[in-house]
Amino acid sequence: MIYSSSHAVELEQLHLPRTYLRYLPQIYDGAQLMAQTEKCHQFVKGGLKIDASDLKAPVFSYTCRDSNNLTYRWVVDGLSLEILDDTRPQGRISFAEYQNELEQQRQRQREREQAREEELARLQAEREAIEAEREKLRLEQQRASYWPKCKNLLSEKTKNMRAVEWQFDQQPEVELLTSDEGGTEKVRFIMDFNAQDYHRQTLEYRAFCDFMPPEDATIEIHPRALVQSGK
Repeated sequence: MIYSSSHAVELEQLHLPRTYLRYLPQIYDGAQLMAQTEKCHQFVKGGLKIDASDLKAPVFSYTCRDSNNLTYRWVVDGLSLEILDDTRPQGRISFAEYQNELEQQRQRQREREQAREEELARLQAEREAIEAEREKLRLEQQRASYWPKCKNLLSEKTKNMRAVEWQFDQQPEVELLTSDEGGTEKVRFIMDFNAQDYHRQTLEYRAFCDFMPPEDATIEIHPRALVQSGK
């Protein structure tokens, strides 16, 4: 990837002794490479590093300003146009390799950030799952508390009926009634039971016990045949 500095390299920014003028094309090419690195936001100057050069092997020194307006200097082999760096195993690195290193660093950073985001997403999903499970348990506990109230309310409503016989021996399944907008409105238990009239004829009933917290439960009792027929 090539980056442009805020100022193009001008020949006036390059300085060579008269005896090294034949290397003007090389020092210019090296300056262009230096200016195109992403760290160099402004190319300042380039020249010969005299104490490290000879007529057959010039060494150039380039100065740039970075994004914080701080100056820094790189030393470049005048023949290979490689950056001279004693911290590297080979003591040098090409501009292309340097750029590739930076890209690899960015890629590793992107991978670390992606891994971090994925880990955060996983932890968030776990938290949401735990919260959902807690909410489910809370609702189950809440609905479980409704059932005794419904059963007691049904017993109260049927205390004057004859020979009442429950058609259930445990808590019925909870039925959730929702509004047209999709919000849960009430919890319902459906309870079937039989009773007898004064002629000892069996009467079949179905009771609907509805909760719409925080309001109290309500109960409705209908003939089972009528309810089942859909009338």
